[in-house]
Amino acid sequence: MNYLLVLLAVCVYCWIIATKEDENVFIKRILRKVEIFLGGIGFMVYSSDTKGVGPKKNPDPDLLLGKETQTKTIVFIRHGESDWNNIFNKGINLKTFISLIKAFVNELFMFASVNSTFIDSPLNFEGIEQALELSRYLEAESQKVGKSDHTYDIIMSLTGRLQSRSSIIVSSSLRRAVATTTLGLWPRLSRNGDKIHILSSLQEISRNIDTYALSAPHTVADLPFDRIYPHCGGKEGFNPDKVYETSCNFGNKRRDFYGIKRLRAFGEWAMSQPEEIIIVGGHSLWFKSFFQTFMPHSSTHDAKNKKLTNSGVVSFTLHAAKDAEGTLQYRVDPATVQTIYGGYTTK
Repeated sequence: MNYLLVLLAVCVYCWIIATKEDENVFIKRILRKVEIFLGGIGFMVYSSDTKGVGPKKNPDPDLLLGKETQTKTIVFIRHGESDWNNIFNKGINLKTFISLIKAFVNELFMFASVNSTFIDSPLNFEGIEQALELSRYLEAESQKVGKSDHTYDIIMSLTGRLQSRSSIIVSSSLRRAVATTTLGLWPRLSRNGDKIHILSSLQEISRNIDTYALSAPHTVADLPFDRIYPHCGGKEGFNPDKVYETSCNFGNKRRDFYGIKRLRAFGEWAMSQPEEIIIVGGHSLWFKSFFQTFMPHSSTHDAKNKKLTNSGVVSFTLHAAKDAEGTLQYRVDPATVQTIYGGYTTK
């Protein structure tokens, strides 16, 4: 009897999924949310996302010294504060439990939508303000920074005013990174018509369910857009199809596409691009893992042991060369690491 019920449930599920796009929409949304939650919980329990990351499991990047290398200037932008950060990253106290209860209530109300407080946690309103502060800072600095200043190329590139060197903007597929990159660089995006390229390889390195993406392959999830419309030309003036390039978003991270593979996949992608400067919207643990893995083992730079602050920006030169087996190896030159905005934190 139990087998018959399971078979019936599977048949009903298949029938609903097979119906036209505009049919059974409410039920499809609920099924989609259940599927995402089950996937996120399964990933949290069974994944080993940090596998292969760090100096103990990789050759010393200083082995590249003396070799002819290809170089790129990389700019990391960490996302602003998310709903998840607001609940879980501010210590355990009465406010934590109140925030958690509110989040669960909100989650129930959103269950029939492809939105969530926990899965692919979005920027909260403090995080939005942090991204806007970054935008204001970059615009102000671009008006006064001199060509002799060591931050000139980065500031002018971030604002879309650098003529001497080409650049491209990329982001993790997770909503908080996409939203921060959009808001922080909106003056450039709106001025130049550039797009943000969504890369699956930039998805955060962690088993937590807030690092599990809501976006389907080749799409951008609702950020939610209602939170950023007021700062990006209004609802009528914001067209996601004109802002995001999603051909390299291959869907959620898989158990066999774990941390070190994503770090290396990004390195290969970056080195294959014609642009000289790669601007990256992403995550604190992914960035820290990148520095721990590709910065010389002897280096004690803060980037290896601390997180970038919310909406913090750091730039550096990345070297790449093939080893004896033909595998690309990478080296972050510690002498080139410079803080453009914000800094590092232990939180």
